[in-house]
Amino acid sequence: AEELFDLYNISLEKETIFINGEITPWSFKNIVTNSLRLKEYEWTENFINDYSQKINATYRQNAINYNLATLNFYKKDFKKVIPQLQKVIYDEEYYGLASKSQLMVSYYELKEFEVLISFCDSFRINLKRNKSISDYNKKRYQMLIFYTKKLINSQEIENTKLQKLKDEINNSICVNKNWLLEKVDELLIN
Repeated sequence: AEELFDLYNISLEKETIFINGEITPWSFKNIVTNSLRLKEYEWTENFINDYSQKINATYRQNAINYNLATLNFYKKDFKKVIPQLQKVIYDEEYYGLASKSQLMVSYYELKEFEVLISFCDSFRINLKRNKSISDYNKKRYQMLIFYTKKLINSQEIENTKLQKLKDEINNSICVNKNWLLEKVDELLIN
């Protein structure tokens, strides 16, 4: 991740990442994601502000909204994530799935469990009906929904059942596995 971060910085400095003076929304997102994994929050915010104008105007606002939401998500500022993601237009599968995943986590972290349960149900139905999502991705996101609901219902269960849940999550292919494991660990401690 650090080497990639350095390569992105070089390609920005030398402008080799630009095509006809523009950066693609996917390159933009990849740079943001990489820098956030390194916890380069200030750098990421500056990057979004400095380079968002290089995104083609057709995709610019959506990319800005999504990436600002992702920045706030990594900073665990969940109150800012939700309104930012509500501005994202889900015209592309990845934005839609990743955004919904971030919304689920945000609702959980804000203890908005009633909203979260309703959201999980609508997301599950959307996954079932959407023919453009691969079966593999459907399964990964369905597992996230399943385990998130289990977390909601696991607030008062004994440690042996929580440990079993942790083992299930650890052996799964679900999205946001690290977050789910972190939440189970928190329940184990309490």
